[in-house]
Amino acid sequence: MCVPYKEIDGCESQFFCNHISHFLFTNLILSHVSFPGRGIIDTTSGAYMLSPVRYEDHHFMHGWLVYNKWQAYGQSKMANILSGVGLTKRLKEKGIESFAVHPGIIMTNLGDHLDLVVEDFAKDESWKDQMIFVVVPGSIATYMYAAVSPELGGKVGAYLTESQIKDTARPMTEEDADNVWELSNSILGTNF
Repeated sequence: MCVPYKEIDGCESQFFCNHISHFLFTNLILSHVSFPGRGIIDTTSGAYMLSPVRYEDHHFMHGWLVYNKWQAYGQSKMANILSGVGLTKRLKEKGIESFAVHPGIIMTNLGDHLDLVVEDFAKDESWKDQMIFVVVPGSIATYMYAAVSPELGGKVGAYLTESQIKDTARPMTEEDADNVWELSNSILGTNF
């Protein structure tokens, strides 16, 4: 999470690990699982607000010259939300829906290398509403809500946090979802 610039197979590491790997795994298992319930729940973060998907430079082509670890993290989490919208669009005939869950900020070792007080993202007032600190059992509540709540039927690609649907602070369209889907396929050389 929010790591220094690194490439994996020519792709910025956070985009690759947080989005591309999830996109690939999800699409590879779709034909091998049944969906007795709602469908697919993906993990995102309130950090999606820190960056749109940089379609023309998703991998920060100039590396450390333009790289911002928070924007890279935000981009990967925005891509997760949009991928869920795209997935629901593609699977709606089967009654399968996808939801993006922000579980809250869980104090694990994932962010041990970060100083949450002085990191540059903390200066951005729009981020503060997303800083929901929770303990591990509390983080699970929103996943359970996504899995079983009847309120979510038909809420295509909904963004969930604190066991409720939240509007995203960035506008998202089906065109954005299609663009993420196309970019992801392009990176992988696939045609999901």
